[in-house]
Amino acid sequence: MTTNITAGDLSITPTILTGLTEASEGGAIVHPILGRAGDPDWTLRGATPRTGRLELGFAGPDAESASEAAVSVLRTPAVFTLADTDRATYGMRFVVPAGGRVERIIEDETRAAFVVAVDYAEVRA
Repeated sequence: MTTNITAGDLSITPTILTGLTEASEGGAIVHPILGRAGDPDWTLRGATPRTGRLELGFAGPDAESASEAAVSVLRTPAVFTLADTDRATYGMRFVVPAGGRVERIIEDETRAAFVVAVDYAEVRA
């Protein structure tokens, strides 16, 4: 399995995609009508694009420098493209939203692997 995140000339290829969470908010608007309890009007709208958190694992002799480079890339204001050879449903374009976090975490036992975690918001092409 290969995961790749790109933005123009910038690229991140983690050892493994260790986690991906995604959520969307519904878009339908419910309009309560006086005198019609339990029978509101509604406006149908699509759900929002995905938001969530990506966790990228880095292992091996260059794990520290590769994870540091990934953090640097993800701190760059850009629209990123996520592609995964084994899980096509993961594919998306995303940004790091205002208030979103980019974190680098060292693995506790061996202290030889790193996880880079990033909050994302999917954007439409």
